[in-house]
Amino acid sequence: SGYITPRATDTSSKTGGQVDAYPLPTDRLDIQGEKDGRGLVTATWPGGPVSANVTVTASPSGKVDPDTMVTLTTKVTTSTGVAPVGQIRFVDYTKANGSTSPSAPDACPCSNITGDFVTSSQDGTYVKRVRAGSLPYGSDHAIVAIFDDLYGEIPLSRSAPATYSVNVPPPPGVDVGLSLTATPEPVKVGSELTYTFGVTNFSSTTATAVMPSLFVRNVTGNEVVLEATKTSSFCRVLLPGEPSVECDFGEVAAGATETATVVVRPLRIRPQVASGSLFKGPQPDPNPDNDFIEISTEVESADPPPPPDPSADLSVSVQAPARVDDGDGLLYKIGSYNAGPDTASDVTITDVLPDGVTFDPDTTSPECTNDAGTVTCDAGDYEPGRIKNVTIGVTADQVGTVSNTATIQGDLDDPSSANDSSTATTVVRTPPPPADLSIVKTAPSRVVYRADLVYKIAVTNNGADAAAEVEATDVLPEGTRFKSAGTSSACQPDFLQRVVTCDFGTVAGGATETAEIVIISDVVRRVSNTATVAGDTADPDPTNNSSTASTLVQDPFSPADLSISKSAGVLQAEVGDDITYELEVRNNNTDNTSAFRVAAIDELPDGVTFKSEGTSDACTEVSGTVTCDLGQIFGATSKTVEIVVTATRAGTVSNTATVEGAGVDPDPTNDAATAVVQVTAPPEPGALGFATSDVEVDEGGT
Repeated sequence: SGYITPRATDTSSKTGGQVDAYPLPTDRLDIQGEKDGRGLVTATWPGGPVSANVTVTASPSGKVDPDTMVTLTTKVTTSTGVAPVGQIRFVDYTKANGSTSPSAPDACPCSNITGDFVTSSQDGTYVKRVRAGSLPYGSDHAIVAIFDDLYGEIPLSRSAPATYSVNVPPPPGVDVGLSLTATPEPVKVGSELTYTFGVTNFSSTTATAVMPSLFVRNVTGNEVVLEATKTSSFCRVLLPGEPSVECDFGEVAAGATETATVVVRPLRIRPQVASGSLFKGPQPDPNPDNDFIEISTEVESADPPPPPDPSADLSVSVQAPARVDDGDGLLYKIGSYNAGPDTASDVTITDVLPDGVTFDPDTTSPECTNDAGTVTCDAGDYEPGRIKNVTIGVTADQVGTVSNTATIQGDLDDPSSANDSSTATTVVRTPPPPADLSIVKTAPSRVVYRADLVYKIAVTNNGADAAAEVEATDVLPEGTRFKSAGTSSACQPDFLQRVVTCDFGTVAGGATETAEIVIISDVVRRVSNTATVAGDTADPDPTNNSSTASTLVQDPFSPADLSISKSAGVLQAEVGDDITYELEVRNNNTDNTSAFRVAAIDELPDGVTFKSEGTSDACTEVSGTVTCDLGQIFGATSKTVEIVVTATRAGTVSNTATVEGAGVDPDPTNDAATAVVQVTAPPEPGALGFATSDVEVDEGGT
């Protein structure tokens, strides 16, 4: 197969040029010349038109036998009297058997001859002979297209086909038949039904492209589910969601039988019909009667499920008080229930008593017995819906948290074991004293000179018994005066003694009483105030019977923007090392306004102790609080002090210092600074370490 390669000569100035075309060798197509046997093709015309009509005829035009010579005559009729728009040429395509157009897929082998340009307005003819091919079925077409060299194809009647068909005997037929069986028969609704779908080649020739289809339906509709994962892999679903497949068996040898498996589940109790069809393939079937098959399968009710094994869903819950005192009796209330569905026999509730309690038979239900700390309660038979409660009594004899778990068990399977046990937790505490009074006093950290200074007092009875004749006493500091008792009616002042007394009467165990005292400060300094509480009932812990609050009273007419910075000099230290904190206090006023009675205050954290050696003389320590009296600081200047401490334990030591003065500070955000040091334990004796020493090196490097 191949193309005919044109070899053209220029005939634009001639009146009868010819085009020579030599065909390539082919076993399907042979082009014969009009004048001789060399395959020459002659086209004659005296000149080129500007438009043309084309007709192509074939002789003979009906069915021909293979190798018959067919003459294709193409006639080009041109227009006259029209101004030329360019030259015209035509191309002749001759297709092999089975092709229908020059652009059809797989159209080649073909032949192609391009004529010379036509430059005059006269008619021309083109004659070619084609040898009919030997392919079965199909036709050869001869199509001629006229082209303009400037505008492409001429749109008027630019091509015309001439068709002849080849009279080839049809291929031998194959008899392919279908078979179909179903198992089980009958089938239970909702169960799997397996079809065996077979094809048999009854002829002596191999059958090709065998692709039968199978459609399954219920007589009332498509209430059938296809189990695609259990169906043969070469069977594809025809319609999504429908129980229909097409099975591609490919080739089936002569006399052979091939099968496919199709699995479905019927969903309704109705006869189920399966239809198999074999549509016409590429080979004729002389016996179409066995190309269709249909069978029906009865669908029955599903078998009832077997009765479940007897079971009883037993559950248990344990309740106990959240808190008891050491030595008190404690009752565990245990409830149990049978949610069914069957009666449970020989039900027992078991409770392994935890440490910290002692079994008390006098407060325990009679059906419960104790054996070395394991209490077993014989609950008997539990019909469905029965509720049974038992009580286990113990005495708490150890301070701490006690968790007690009870379990339940019967003679039947329990479908839910999660509720077969329950735990109750009780905190056993040291018994509180009869009456333990405590007082907490709070106040604002700073107030303005002669503004209200409000103290809040809270008195609590931490004991179990009520405390009688409870009074809180507050001695007002020098330089202050009583203003009111706020919202409290329990507090009355003694102006002569400068004492405020709050009478709370009887305070029940665990109760708290509150009061307010409002005073005015006529001094500009730090004011500390202490309140105490007492009652007629004995108090076993007097250490919490007083509380002190400290407030800085500032002058609003001498503002000073004080700030403080703090550093430790080191980031790490060992236990026993000294740490030196450097505190710098600065007066940020830019108008040379001084700050008066300036003090830096450092409340030392846990993990360090104050060391006077090395600490600035301006700093003194009382009860872990270091106060550095800096006096007057001029505007835009600062003062620096040092505080030395000794690390006493490993860990993170975070130390914060604050600054305050007599005047109101317009920016309190910079009145505190913190330094953090990581303190580590010293190495164990004998551990490897490093030693350092000074070394002198002379000019020679020694």
